[in-house]
Amino acid sequence: MPKTKKRKIERVNVRLPKPMVDEIDRIMKAFPEFNYNRQQFVESAIREKIEKIKVIEAGFKS
Repeated sequence: MPKTKKRKIERVNVRLPKPMVDEIDRIMKAFPEFNYNRQQFVESAIREKIEKIKVIEAGFKS
């Protein structure tokens, strides 16, 4: 199967407190069925937060 070209997305570094990262690592080990690595976990959490805020914003515009 031929590889498809993926659009490169620019990335930036984000600093998190060590206790928070430790908790992420603990959760990932406790729930391997999620199949997340640390970056995927953080991206998913941020994405969920953004979606919730967009729903709230949409409610204000109604």
